[in-house]
Amino acid sequence: SIENANLLREGPRWPLIIDPQQQARRYIATLEQESPVTFVTLESAELPARLFAAMEAGRAIVVEIVDSVDHYLNPLLLRQTVTTTNGLLCIRFGDRAVKMSPGFKLYLLTSRSHPKLSADLCSKVNVVDFSLSAAAVEEHVLSALLRSERPELAETENEVHQAIFESEKEKVQTESQIKKCLSQTGTEAVTNSTTAVDAIVLARRAVQELSSRLIMGQQTE
Repeated sequence: SIENANLLREGPRWPLIIDPQQQARRYIATLEQESPVTFVTLESAELPARLFAAMEAGRAIVVEIVDSVDHYLNPLLLRQTVTTTNGLLCIRFGDRAVKMSPGFKLYLLTSRSHPKLSADLCSKVNVVDFSLSAAAVEEHVLSALLRSERPELAETENEVHQAIFESEKEKVQTESQIKKCLSQTGTEAVTNSTTAVDAIVLARRAVQELSSRLIMGQQTE
């Protein structure tokens, strides 16, 4: 859903995704298509090396868990950042400080329908449930049947889904640009600047247009 998509992108904490039907896995791969996504299990001996590489390169990593997370990851979950003398933003894991580059994203993912998540873990993450309801499962089966029997209609459906995704993504980016402009320039300065006012007016119109496109896309869907 759009709500889940927003939680993944805009949540204040790293997301822990409940994904028994592997919907989120595919969505993340699409969302992060501009750079490769690393998938690794919590139990893997390669987790530290892959995690540190993703942090330093500013890429997304998906850590697959069951229903708990090793305390080793607490500094990252709590975003306990430190700034080095040369201005680098880092997170310390024991004796090692690892640079966290812009663009880095952490996704925790469990395939269990009803994982036994502790209250402590839930307080550190943003739990996002991608589980499909009975109606959603039925829709998923019908979509699979549609792709098999009427591929031309399935292609149209995919185009609508992609249009909704792109419109929502563009809408979020435009809103972020407005917030950034206001925070960097200041309300009084923006008011006194014709250029800044014009830019914000155009951005707000773009948001309204994108919102209309989203509604039309959802109705078509």
